[in-house]
Amino acid sequence: MNKTLLYVEYHWGKRRPAIEFELNHNKVYPVNETILQASANTTGIQENSIIEFDLELATQNIFSIHMSDKTDNDIVEINGEYVEHWVKIREIEIDNIKFETALYNSDPEFQHSMPQEWVSRMHDQGHEIQEKYHRCTELRLNGTWTLKFNLPIWQWCTEHFV
Repeated sequence: MNKTLLYVEYHWGKRRPAIEFELNHNKVYPVNETILQASANTTGIQENSIIEFDLELATQNIFSIHMSDKTDNDIVEINGEYVEHWVKIREIEIDNIKFETALYNSDPEFQHSMPQEWVSRMHDQGHEIQEKYHRCTELRLNGTWTLKFNLPIWQWCTEHFV
């Protein structure tokens, strides 16, 4: 088992975003979550957490995070500012190796799963919604964020550090 820590930043106005996790296309569940900091301010609530997993990693791995609960009702106005409902992956640590820089350089991908009607409506309002976002560490729409990595993790990090 490999101890894996996921450093996550949540943002919300009404309710915390719900996320699910997969490793190599199988659901995985956290063994612990520690809230490092939670603050409410004029732009909603921000929370920084560490989500801990004990994972059975293979030589080649695909780690995915799914967000599927965001609706238009989750965008709220607080004190004249719009507050979004989203999640940011700040860093990942596997077996005591943190790989923030390698995380960005390894080309993680986010693919939204928003209905075509919503995408068309956003396009009509002047917003560009891409099908996939590369080198992305945020889930701002319903969809799946995916990171592919290999073991040994130190070697993978070295290859993606620059």
